[in-house]
Order: sequence, then C-alpha cells, then structure tokens
Amino acid sequence: MTTWRLRETVTLRGCDWFGRPAALIIAPNGGNEWSWNGSRISPELLRPMWRGVALAAHSHRLLEFEHLGALRHLGLRGISLYGKGWPPHYGRAFDVWEALQPACHTVQDPVPWVTVREPVHWTYPGQRGNGIGYTEIRPWHEPNLIVHVQISYAGLGTYSYTYRFPDDALLYSTWSAWTQGWPTWLRHGTALLDRFGWPHRHTIQWAVGQREQVLEQFALHRVQDLLGVLSVLCETGLFAGIVTSRCSGHLADVQAVKAAKLVPINEEVPDDLG
Repeated sequence: MTTWRLRETVTLRGCDWFGRPAALIIAPNGGNEWSWNGSRISPELLRPMWRGVALAAHSHRLLEFEHLGALRHLGLRGISLYGKGWPPHYGRAFDVWEALQPACHTVQDPVPWVTVREPVHWTYPGQRGNGIGYTEIRPWHEPNLIVHVQISYAGLGTYSYTYRFPDDALLYSTWSAWTQGWPTWLRHGTALLDRFGWPHRHTIQWAVGQREQVLEQFALHRVQDLLGVLSVLCETGLFAGIVTSRCSGHLADVQAVKAAKLVPINEEVPDDLG
C-alpha cells in the first residue's frame, strides 16, 4: 500500500482560534505510530470539547486534534506532534495537509489493519437533533472503513450518506469541509468579532445558500471530525470498521473510541462474543 512519511520537520505557524500567534511542530519519528510531546497518541489522551477534541496529558492539552488526526487515514505514518494549547486554526484538515505534503514522500509499505473486537456504542441522554444521537463502531474484517452519517438541523433539514475509505479523492473532499456554522447565532457573533480583526470567519461553513449543499458540507465535516477521533485506533497501520454517526458529536465519538478493544482484521472472535 502507498503510505506517506515526512522527510523533515514542519512548523505550522499562524493564528489560533482567538487570533493569537500560534505554532505546532510536526516531525518524523522513524516509526509507524503517532505521538504527542513524547507520549504515544492513544484513546486515553482524548478529551471531548464543545467545539472539538483535545489531547490531554500531564496537565497540558493540545486542542483541535480532530483536524490533525484525520490525516492519518491517508496512510501518514510515523508522526510526532510538539505543542500545547491552541494550535494554528484552519477550521479543517486540508490546510494542514497542504503545509505537510511538500515535506512528504510516498513509500510502498505493508500496512496492518485492526478493527474492534466487538461492537461499541455511546448514546446521548435525551433527544439530540430530531431524534436519538449516538456513535457506534462495529467490527469489519476487510481493509476498509465504512462511515454512515445522518445529521439533522432544525430549520435546515436532514441528510444521510455512506462514505467508504480508502478513497483519496473522498478523503480530500472530507478534509476540505469547513467547520459547521451552527448554532446560527454564531454568525452574528463572529460578524461582530470581524470588526475587531478576528481572522477566521472565512473558515466556517455558514447555513446560507442552497440547503442541500450546506447539509452536504456539514456531513463531510462530521466525517472529518470522526476520522480524527478514529485515528487513535490506527495503532501502527489503519483502522477498519463500520461506523455510524447519527445526530452525533465529539462526546459520543470519544466515548465510543475509548470503549474499543482492538484485534487484527480476520482474527476469529470467540463464540461467546458472536
């Protein structure tokens, strides 16, 4: 399989979510796993936030990890992240990849695939969207990842689609979807921030224009965020599974991933687990 590796260290520089100067160092580590400040990136490090997912260890956090981890599903291996707090904010994974790609090269590598040993599921208490919200991960013993997404927004409508990876073109489309501009009152709040020089209003997909196009972009960004969280299950290779996200979000994604027990694909499951 074609995989990607960094040839040299890349430093991302820009403004964080609040418009302050920020930097994140991304370096090759010579292995196959991903690490952050010297710690292997694992489900135990994940922390769900209101607008994203953080890595947390030793009283430090790295926010907006979901837009970094999503790159792993291209086969980007052996990466070390160095930084804490808020990284440069892009609102999507594609801009991070644009910065990294010139420093990368491709390698033909055998890639081990893992899946969950048994289904895992986390449901939000009460109603979410226009129904029950949950993230579910089921075993899949083929070298691909299938993601079912259903979203529902009051006044905007519902949308559902199934995404299958590996698919580089689809992955690039997923990475290109901006952060959802929801709730709608955020648009008015950020318009005020614009007057004070806030630089990120263009990094948000607002609920304006053709309803179907907006929902399609919202769903693609939901997949992007989900891929970022699922990346911690890749271990030294890639993750295979059937994943359902129904009116779901960061909290359910993280809780489901933390409950996952992994096995190599095609490994037999004991009879008592079905």
